[in-house]
Amino acid sequence: MAWSAPKTWVSPEVLSDTKLNQYLRDNQLYLISTAEDSYVLDGGTDYLTTSTTFADVDGINLSFVLTPEAMGTLLVGFHGVVSHNTANGRIYFDITVNGVVQGGQSGIVQDRRAAIAERGAVNFTRMLSVTPGVEYTINLQWRTSVGTATLYNGDAAVAADDVEGQFWVKEI
Repeated sequence: MAWSAPKTWVSPEVLSDTKLNQYLRDNQLYLISTAEDSYVLDGGTDYLTTSTTFADVDGINLSFVLTPEAMGTLLVGFHGVVSHNTANGRIYFDITVNGVVQGGQSGIVQDRRAAIAERGAVNFTRMLSVTPGVEYTINLQWRTSVGTATLYNGDAAVAADDVEGQFWVKEI
């Protein structure tokens, strides 16, 4: 369904069901049929990294390809549970949009665990200006300052604080 430029009605033009559907119903449906995708980390193998440069967390499940159709803004979010094998080791998270890192060397958000293997929540939301009709690839990336960082894959049977993480994008 395509967008129809709003019509200027003139007297004595007859209002038909076809024109009402085209200019009112179809345009409203177009505006609310926005692009979105998400992935829930709900069990399985935890993610580990020793990389000190940004790398994809999971280039398949935590990578989305969207073509926004109606709006010029994407909202991207992430939340998860992490730990580090080094006291005060830092874990940085970022996203790439068509291969371009969005947060710079420090990423969008960073986490530091004071104790070894201490679990904690990390999250961010990022708003992106985009061009409707253009395809965008959005990847979740991370890096560590030293040692090994872990992103838990949401298996509460293993640990009560191992909640399901989620990476998502929504056209707004």
